[in-house]
Amino acid sequence: MKKSKLLSKGLMILGLSLGMTLSMEVGHAVKAANGVVTVHYIKGYGIALWNSPNANHHPIAGRKLAHGTAWKFSDTKKVGSKTWYELGKNQWADGSYLTLKGTSGTGSVSNAKTTQIKFIPGWAVGIYPTPDTLPEHVYHYIKPGTTIKILETGKDKLGEELYRYGTNKWVKAKYTVAGAPAIKKTGKLQIFYKPGYGIVVRTSPNGPIKQPIQYYNTYTVFDFTDSAVINGTPWYKIDDNQWIDGRYVWVTTEIEQKELDMGSPSDRDWDFFG
Repeated sequence: MKKSKLLSKGLMILGLSLGMTLSMEVGHAVKAANGVVTVHYIKGYGIALWNSPNANHHPIAGRKLAHGTAWKFSDTKKVGSKTWYELGKNQWADGSYLTLKGTSGTGSVSNAKTTQIKFIPGWAVGIYPTPDTLPEHVYHYIKPGTTIKILETGKDKLGEELYRYGTNKWVKAKYTVAGAPAIKKTGKLQIFYKPGYGIVVRTSPNGPIKQPIQYYNTYTVFDFTDSAVINGTPWYKIDDNQWIDGRYVWVTTEIEQKELDMGSPSDRDWDFFG
């Protein structure tokens, strides 16, 4: 049995800035369009106006589009996961902060699919204002069990899929019922329970508690060699006759090199209503 402890949650985002190769984004034209968009940002503030939607662009000095203002656009262009709107010659705005007239977000989606946030009880999932937002700039969270409508899909610079369920509200697809990865038979996991507490070990999936009683604390890391699903709950085998409840673990192959986009039980800025 192999286990280790992370010193802090901060270590989980270490790898996000290591080995990340950001290539020049190549834009392609979306079907030519025109209409009206409204800025959705922070009351009293505005968003930048750019000279181009491409990666080597720069903001136009002295130009801001205030929250709540409406603007006509004459064209759109897709660059990476973002849609940009042309509001004038060489004047482009980031569609992540715009709402099309007559829609509830940056684009209308017919027959929007409904899903639920699926994560560890007592913890919360980060809400990203754009697919490319870095984890350290996430300040709002949504709790497990919340039902959302998938209004749009997108990908971040690493190719990971996200779902948009509201204006400037994106969540990682893997933290939803619709996008949850299949349960693995082997791999690495980390325990996430109440900080300062642990989860009990059982002799078999949903079986008797192992004697003498053993607990493993939050943030403890294990390699698991088997898994099973009992009445919808995943269980993971961490050693001979040692199984732990999968509802309180996160399974990944890069525990110390990939952030988990989560909020702890101490976070109170949760978006309960989706």
